[in-house]
Amino acid sequence: MTTDTQVPDSTGILPTIDPSDLDSDMIHDLASNGSGNEHFRSMSDAGYTFIATMLTVTFVLGSFINGLCLFVFARNKRLRSPTNVFVIALNLCDFFMCFCGKCILLFPTVTFR
Repeated sequence: MTTDTQVPDSTGILPTIDPSDLDSDMIHDLASNGSGNEHFRSMSDAGYTFIATMLTVTFVLGSFINGLCLFVFARNKRLRSPTNVFVIALNLCDFFMCFCGKCILLFPTVTFR
């Protein structure tokens, strides 16, 4: 007794396929489900170390420079013009991206995943 399996194609029509007609390549294509993970090569430990180093450098420099700009803006009242407030708002967003975003990106590279 054979059961029919429905597999969507590019036209959106679900044809009826007999599983006994499938060869190993078709089964592999159906099993991968279009994830595309088979096209990525794994990176060496040196590659992960390089990326982790660059993320750490941008984290330290970005947090320091953006924090310094925020500090100078908070201490100097003459800089509080409408244009500078907009620039400081962008600076604050960049500070949080450096401070929080780089830490999130850094974790997988340090654990070599």
